[in-house]
Amino acid sequence: MAGPSSASPEAGWAEARRLIEPKKRSLATVLAGTLSVALEGESLIVTLEDGSQFVRGTVEDRECRALVAEAVAAAFRRPVRVEFRFAERAHTEAPAQAAVRPDEGPAVGPEAAGRRDEPAVIRAALDLFGGRVVSNGGL
Repeated sequence: MAGPSSASPEAGWAEARRLIEPKKRSLATVLAGTLSVALEGESLIVTLEDGSQFVRGTVEDRECRALVAEAVAAAFRRPVRVEFRFAERAHTEAPAQAAVRPDEGPAVGPEAAGRRDEPAVIRAALDLFGGRVVSNGGL
């Protein structure tokens, strides 16, 4: 195994995220919610802000895990196991309320009730693509 990269965990993770973005933008958006990164032995511990089912499903997806493993190995110049952890849900409640953009106008119907509870990744995707929630499909 090659010696450890001189990159800090944060710098290595930032590089890995840059490598992932052109390959799978949705995964990069999920990973943009990183709160902290730590290198413990041969494991990179990544704590994400949002622990919603969507985010967990994304980072557990076989294709996404392979992309993350490939990007992390390239960034750290050696194989590194990636372990995802999730912050408490209470930490995401306050920022969710601030995510409504003034140019969207008032939310009505199911959109109004769900706006406060949207996961950070959904807010990030809406901001990234300039979108808005039309219907939550009764979820």
